[in-house]
Amino acid sequence: MQDIVTEDHSRPRRRRRMTPAERWGRRIALFAVLAGLAGTAAVVAFPGLRPSFLTFAPSAPLDEQVLPEAIVTPDLLPLPELDKRERIASLESAMLKLTDQPRLRSGFMFVEPASGRYVAMADGESFSAASVIKVPVLVEFLRQVDSGRLKLDDTLILRQEHKGGGSGWMQYMPNGKRMSAYNVARLMIVRSDNTATNMIIDLVGGADYLNAQFGRWGLRTTRINAPLPDLEGTNTTSPADMALLLTELERGRLVTTQMRAKGYELMGRTRTGSLLPVGLGPGAKILHKTGDIGKMVGDAAVVTMPDGRRYVAVALVERPHNDRRANQLIAKLSQKFYYVFLAPPAQAVSDRT
Repeated sequence: MQDIVTEDHSRPRRRRRMTPAERWGRRIALFAVLAGLAGTAAVVAFPGLRPSFLTFAPSAPLDEQVLPEAIVTPDLLPLPELDKRERIASLESAMLKLTDQPRLRSGFMFVEPASGRYVAMADGESFSAASVIKVPVLVEFLRQVDSGRLKLDDTLILRQEHKGGGSGWMQYMPNGKRMSAYNVARLMIVRSDNTATNMIIDLVGGADYLNAQFGRWGLRTTRINAPLPDLEGTNTTSPADMALLLTELERGRLVTTQMRAKGYELMGRTRTGSLLPVGLGPGAKILHKTGDIGKMVGDAAVVTMPDGRRYVAVALVERPHNDRRANQLIAKLSQKFYYVFLAPPAQAVSDRT
């Protein structure tokens, strides 16, 4: 039996030629597929190569997340918020009366992180920061020591562009003077040295970098707009920003326990005994940083009461040039809060918001 051969007399089809754009598109798609397969194989074979974004947990605190700081923005992460659970209304009302003074613009925030009990006035408004701005600068310095980017014994060299008037003696030192980073940071806080502050700002990345960091921490009004001493008061912050920053320190979310202890040691040696410390009773301890320029005076602190309870206190007052009523007002606010809050919580009169 013969095989039957069927001939196809139809005309062969001509394949359409791809355009250059189509050829490049196919090449890019093929490259993407191959790259994905190679990446998957590498992750399986070497788990240590797993990209950080695969293990990113959006609900984790900021410092526990592993995305590079360069891309950690408010658009990507939920920002920290101050835990305000219970407004102490009667105490707040009494403190508001103290601020009713002509030509003084006041804002304050007193909060106990453990309970969320608080009082506040104009806490989200922007105020001139003066030397209170040195607290977030210190925090970033400590963060970079934590990360290994900096060391406490790194050598810093004083340059002419660092020098600023006002507080501190480093402005009188010769250019080229060498000091350890820790000693410069110590002068920034303990002596409120403006030249030392400018050196630390330069060391950690400059004002623009710091302002971006402040935003990542949830600080809404805190900005460095001019080198210290900034007598015009263009650097800004708010009571809520400073209260949030100090509360995050208390919670251990910004720096390690070891670095927090370093920062608290410096804030405990602040040489200003006025403002918030004046209102405290025997046995109380305070870690704080003050600010004082002609148009503004302020103080930001962590206070430990004799019974071990701790609260964060921030008071900022803008004033006519060097008006001492502002200093006295901060001391009175501190005293009013301390002695009411000193009573056991069951006895303190409060109203829930």
